[in-house]
This record gives sequence, C-alpha cells and structure tokens, in this order.
Amino acid sequence: MMAGMKWLFFLFPFFLFATPQEELLKIFDIPSSEIVETTKQLWMQQGKERWQFEQRYEYLRPQVWPLFEEMGMLSEIKPAREHYDAVLVLGSLLSTFQARVQYLEGQQIHFDKIVFLTGARPLLNSEKERLPGLETETEMVQWVYEHSDLPKEVPVLFIDTPMQGTKRPTTVDTVIGWLQTSPSVGDYLAISNQPYVHYQNAVLNRIVPFAVETVGPAPRGDPSVDLMLDTLAKQWLYESEED
Repeated sequence: MMAGMKWLFFLFPFFLFATPQEELLKIFDIPSSEIVETTKQLWMQQGKERWQFEQRYEYLRPQVWPLFEEMGMLSEIKPAREHYDAVLVLGSLLSTFQARVQYLEGQQIHFDKIVFLTGARPLLNSEKERLPGLETETEMVQWVYEHSDLPKEVPVLFIDTPMQGTKRPTTVDTVIGWLQTSPSVGDYLAISNQPYVHYQNAVLNRIVPFAVETVGPAPRGDPSVDLMLDTLAKQWLYESEED
C-alpha cells in the first residue's frame, strides 16, 4: 500500500505544487484575474531605459531568483534547426549587441540572410568613447558587423528605424520597419540574450505574420530583480493580447 502511494505521489506532482509563475504572483499578492494589469503597474518601469530602473524589489532576490531560473529566464536557449532562411539580430547597447553577434558566430547553423533590427538611437557617451566618430545605434551595428566573423558572403539588411519623436525606436518599432520590406514567409531565427528571450519572442510572434524562433545566451552577470520583473511583465502583456 505504501509503495503504491509513493508512486501516486510522483505521478501527480502538477496537482501538488504551484508553478513558479504562481509562486511569484503569490509573493506579490497578485490575483490570477488581474495578472497583466497589476504586474504592469507594479513591475514595469515605463518611460525609463533599463539602465535607469529603480531598485524597488532587490530585497526579494533570495525568494524570486530560483523562480526566474525555473521559468527559463536565466539559461541559454539554443537554435532548434540547422538551417534558417534568415537570422534576425536584435539591436541593443554596444556590449549586449556584441554578445549577440558573438553568440550567432558560435552556432553551428546555416542561414541565407542576416537582418539587423536597429535604429537611430543616439549612442550613450560610454559607447561613443569606444567607437569615436559614430553617433547612432545603426552605425554601431554596422561597425560591429564589419568587424565580426559573420560570413560576409551572406546577404545582409540593416533596418534603420527612425526615432519616434524624442524616443528611441523599440523592438516593436524595428520589427514593424522590417515588415515594411515585405519579407517572405520562411524559417526565421531571432538572436537576443537572456533574460529577454521569452519577452522578445512574444513580441515577434505577436507582430510577425509567421513563426519566429528566438534564442540567446545566458545573462552575463546577474541582472537586477527589477529588470527581471519588468521583462516578465512585458512578456505577459504581449502574450495576453487578443487577436
């Protein structure tokens, strides 16, 4: 009898334990019926760049970090195929973008085209110090590409998304700019990095009319708890939008 009960325990763990998402919501006392709106209010730091985020919840790191790990926000996500019609490399700050390009260089995959989703974001002073004479993210992306080991025989497209008034172009803006080039249906791979892979995958598959697979390396160092929460809130927002 005891042996039978032991096997029953292992056969039904789903019903006995909460998911990491449920555990995280419980910590913040967020009801399941108000997930998107409440996490948007509590976790998203709207109007701020990631490097400007307030440190609101860092004291919760011991509780929430294992949950982020279980959600797959801190581990590398590798390409599932060996060949893609095109690879989309998402723009970012210089060091992060270089890491994305290096990650693509290290993958044992083949692709017919490279698309860089970038824009006219003014470079930070720290970026200008490393790349004298360059002014925008698009110029930086072109420089990194030219100095990379990516195959230069593969056709390349730079999506130079303009500023949105006084605001820098977002991932959504760059994707819309790419779609305006009328890309053909195919197998597309997007290169991001953690903890943004799931969020940017949600953005891409919300906007692009065909499937895109998003991958990327594990984070370098430890992101702040507030960055993790902001990213997760954005992911759930895009995943919740109705057609």
